[in-house]
Amino acid sequence: SLIELTELLHFAALGTAGGLKQPSWCHLHHQKKVKGVNVVILEGLNQSHFYKNYLTMEHLRTNYTTRVTFTPSPISVASGIFSSDVPKLDRPPVPKSDDKLHKAVKHHPIIKKYGTQKRGVTAYVLTQEEMIKNHFPVKGIRGFEDFSCTKNNVRVTDDSPLYGLDCEMCLTEKGHELTRVSL
Repeated sequence: SLIELTELLHFAALGTAGGLKQPSWCHLHHQKKVKGVNVVILEGLNQSHFYKNYLTMEHLRTNYTTRVTFTPSPISVASGIFSSDVPKLDRPPVPKSDDKLHKAVKHHPIIKKYGTQKRGVTAYVLTQEEMIKNHFPVKGIRGFEDFSCTKNNVRVTDDSPLYGLDCEMCLTEKGHELTRVSL
């Protein structure tokens, strides 16, 4: 079920922190060595599609040795996973100062600049100077004469919605072309 899948993802990512228990229906060896969790969601495909095309999916066969089939969910699997609550941890999410992870994280440029305290959206909005320094398009700056803003009168507040946007460009014969956008 979607609940079981979400429990597995939480355990794989967080381990036994905060009293999380390994799901009873699977066994994850060496959870502490897990550096990341990849999930491939093939919406609309069923197990028979997978096995009919099994031999053509060499990358999946060699990199993902465990396959689990779940009964179809009435909601989108991705929506179900991302809208689920992450279990509360018994210990603070930021490790103690003598912990190796904390020592590495405290020198991260984002942590140095913003700290570890929860802040509103406005604390993360770049100034025009920071945008220019990091080569963001700024209307009126040389090289961005044709740049147009989406809206001129929008004010960002701490209650503004926050979206993550990631784009990828490839250099083709025509020049740089947008090849992927993720929201």
